[in-house]
Amino acid sequence: METEYHPAVDEAIAEQAPQIPRNKKKNKLKKKRRFSDEQIRLLESTFESETKLEPRKKMQLARKLGLQPRQVAIWFQNKRARWKSKQIEQDYNTLKS
Repeated sequence: METEYHPAVDEAIAEQAPQIPRNKKKNKLKKKRRFSDEQIRLLESTFESETKLEPRKKMQLARKLGLQPRQVAIWFQNKRARWKSKQIEQDYNTLKS
């Protein structure tokens, strides 16, 4: 069953529909900031000794690096994911050979 196009009805419906700004999402996007070499060095060295941070340690590290605790937490989360992926790949290559 096909629906027929009725210009008057379709335009009336369109006028009643709430208007959603199309560029609203663009306004909310924040500029992605890269970490400095020094920040990465400290994050990497901390990750080598502990892959998960206690909240207090996360706060201390964030303060020391001049970052938000959430940025530190996300960096560690991403690093753990990359590390796990590499581990799986290495394990696979070991089993394969």
